Amino acid sequence: MPTRPEDIYGISKASSEKAVEILSKVHGMEYVIIRPHNVYGPRQNMADPYRNVIAIFMNRILQGKAIYIYGDGEQKRAFSYVSDMIPAIAETGFIRSANGEIFNLGSDTPFTINNLVKTLSEVSGKKIAIEHIKSRPQEVKLAYCKHDKAKRILKFSDKTKLSQGLLEMWKWALGRGSQTPKYIDLEILGKEAPLTWKNRLI
Repeated sequence: MPTRPEDIYGISKASSEKAVEILSKVHGMEYVIIRPHNVYGPRQNMADPYRNVIAIFMNRILQGKAIYIYGDGEQKRAFSYVSDMIPAIAETGFIRSANGEIFNLGSDTPFTINNLVKTLSEVSGKKIAIEHIKSRPQEVKLAYCKHDKAKRILKFSDKTKLSQGLLEMWKWALGRGSQTPKYIDLEILGKEAPLTWKNRLI
């Protein structure tokens, strides 16, 4: 199935995949491409204000601050627990039939951002303040897919429920404590850039 990226992030990923494919043909190297979906879990970088929504939300909760939700919060994501992902990724180097293949890897159950916040509130025991802000330009509304190929060839198993994975990460985050976000000076910061980036809200 051809890729149809809708934002710069997607374009960069699709281009990287094509580059790997061409390098393989030119130099005869073997490869496996993994497309992981919204991976989360203990030891994720909570100081990164640009990516990893679960880590960002947990850090805000630890700080006692409101979390920011882009748009209506009905975006769907397949949040995937890191311990479910590692075995399948490690296995790719030892399965001959995986060579030259592309695998979608992640949870089979998508959740909206609103569902995520509700579950985070239950897991943390905290009442979470929410502020809705303008949607990000070109944001993909629904980001999830099937993983039949990974299950068949890599024996991938999506066994950790979101509530269970969030609890494990929350216990780790409590021990680590809140982190100060580490912003960088962006080279391009147009008027449509996310408010959390432009105004350093996180």
